[in-house]
Amino acid sequence: MYPVRVTTLETQPMLLMPWTGPYAEVEKGFEKLEEILAGARVFAPEVEAIVGIYLDDPSTTPPADQRADLGVLMSEILAAPEGMTPAELSPGRYAVLTHKGGFDSLMKAWCWFYEDWMPGSGEQIDDSRKPFELYADSMEPGIQPDDAEILICVPVAG
Repeated sequence: MYPVRVTTLETQPMLLMPWTGPYAEVEKGFEKLEEILAGARVFAPEVEAIVGIYLDDPSTTPPADQRADLGVLMSEILAAPEGMTPAELSPGRYAVLTHKGGFDSLMKAWCWFYEDWMPGSGEQIDDSRKPFELYADSMEPGIQPDDAEILICVPVAG
């Protein structure tokens, strides 16, 4: 069981990089993202959090064809580094699950959310917006992967 809260998120500027490949290997995409950001000298405090927006259903999309937009939430965007595109976080209501731990246990949290929490929640998924993962504390020095808090944000109607 994981804590879930329903909250309203506001529009926020983002820089995104497209990535294609098995979601189980998305860490490779985040490594490329880090290289791009470091090369462009984009760091905190402008970068507020790392975000992964997953565009395909992994139960119906072959792993090699799974697409994501990986990027960062920004306080403001002055210029987009090569390979990245400015965008905005879609505002609205989200069910936000807090997962503590690394990538290896993240799929279990996603499954619990959709199979256990969602059916009894009284909420309806808003398919006009995409779910995403938010890695807010990954910008803090010294955070170990197993201690990281990952927020799974699923858009809900209303």
